[in-house]
Amino acid sequence: MASINWVAQTNHRLYLSQLMLQQCQQADSKPLQAAFEEAALQQLQSAYLSYLNELAGAVNLRERVESLSQLLAVTSLVTGDMSELRQLEEDSYSWLAQAQRAFAEAGWPQQPVVHEVAPAGLIASSSASDKPAVTDWLGQLQQLIERQRGNHRES
Repeated sequence: MASINWVAQTNHRLYLSQLMLQQCQQADSKPLQAAFEEAALQQLQSAYLSYLNELAGAVNLRERVESLSQLLAVTSLVTGDMSELRQLEEDSYSWLAQAQRAFAEAGWPQQPVVHEVAPAGLIASSSASDKPAVTDWLGQLQQLIERQRGNHRES
């Protein structure tokens, strides 16, 4: 079985999230914006999980991990990068903790906000959205990954 290139996978997921956010900004209806935003959030979550597997590979861990807590439990070498992520996850006010709450809530019903009446007399609705938050989380994750990867090249 061929090994997964987690660096490429992480970069690809970050790119897809960015594309979905661009489509969200260009969408002409609230339901379409909500769909693109949720897709961006899902890609952002996949990018984070992929990055965790990238870190696992850096310490020669061969198994796939589904969370930072799992990575920390199965590795014998906790790196500074992993410790930084743990601090961000544990700080309920950090961008990463906020993003993880959004990951967990994605796809679940939110408080509906009525936007318009559809042609068949149906009321189109979506949940209240915070697009700047997803955009901010994407930027924060990209910066963190670039900085941590840069630290690896320097050492």
